[in-house]
Amino acid sequence: MRLLTIAAILTALLSLHGSTFAQDDPSAPKKDLLVITLKDGSAVYGRIVNSYKNKLELETFSGESRTVYRDEIADISPASEGEGVIMKNEVVTLKDTDGSSFVGTVVHANDKEVTFKTLSGLEFTLPRDKVESIVAGQNPGITYTGEQPMYVQRVDHQDYQDNRLFVSPTGRIHDAGTHYISFYYIFLPALNFGVADIFSLGFGMSILPSSDGQLWYFNPKFGLYQSDELNISATWFSAGSTERSTDAVHFGTLASTFGDEKFAVTTALGVGIDDDGDVSDNPVAVLGIEAKIGNGVKFISENFFIPGSGEDYPVISFGLRWYGEHVAGDFALWRPISADWDGFPFIPFLSLSYKF
Repeated sequence: MRLLTIAAILTALLSLHGSTFAQDDPSAPKKDLLVITLKDGSAVYGRIVNSYKNKLELETFSGESRTVYRDEIADISPASEGEGVIMKNEVVTLKDTDGSSFVGTVVHANDKEVTFKTLSGLEFTLPRDKVESIVAGQNPGITYTGEQPMYVQRVDHQDYQDNRLFVSPTGRIHDAGTHYISFYYIFLPALNFGVADIFSLGFGMSILPSSDGQLWYFNPKFGLYQSDELNISATWFSAGSTERSTDAVHFGTLASTFGDEKFAVTTALGVGIDDDGDVSDNPVAVLGIEAKIGNGVKFISENFFIPGSGEDYPVISFGLRWYGEHVAGDFALWRPISADWDGFPFIPFLSLSYKF
């Protein structure tokens, strides 16, 4: 009986020792995506499956099992915030340098080549320098950074049209080299060019069907002061008809925008000027609000106040802007506050743009 008792105690101690020997290392959580840098300068990307005193058992980004001994490890760090690793069986979109796109999964990858399997079952291998991008989950906010082996970084899209509300200018100037075309109500296209960091130029002409004449418009914009939280600009807008060489209208606006890309308030004051140089008696005041509510989505409210112009003012508007790397769209509803209308109480507004 005494021998059985001693044997039971020894068995329990050995079991306790074994469980202690194989317990997880608190500095290397199993569920996190990790970057494990080895002393030879290479890196392993993946998740920890089991952690032991002298080694780690890993599942790499491609689903392979790998054992790394602790005396080989120089550093273990979690993936940075907003970043991740493409794991095995995760659906991605691969685009090669020829412009072709494929949807499927990464089978294997190293610093020289990528083996890819499409959803239809086609498997092929590309040299690493032939892979232009890999988008995880077909989400355009995730792009391949080129780091080994398949490290991706989430990109927060920037509003390349932040130089305007729906129609009124903000205090911002879009960057030099940023060019886009907008279509207001489809029939009013306008080209916008970022000529310099303090100067942009916009112009266009309507494409109204069955019309004897078309509208032309032209608006240079000058940045008077530009910073992260305060931007001031001056805009000149001229418009006229191709049927008449006179009777053009002109409008000068001074705009200030306070805030950043997440939330900003724009105030602007503009005056109209006719061809004879006469200035309008009633300036136009603008109050605009921009609030980012998601990656690539912004709420905008643009409101006009024209003192002494009659009972149909002020005019309020509110709507959304969706924007990606190259395509953006605005949808808003407008209404003069004091208007007494029958039927639908708002005027819809629509614009689409493409950055090239």
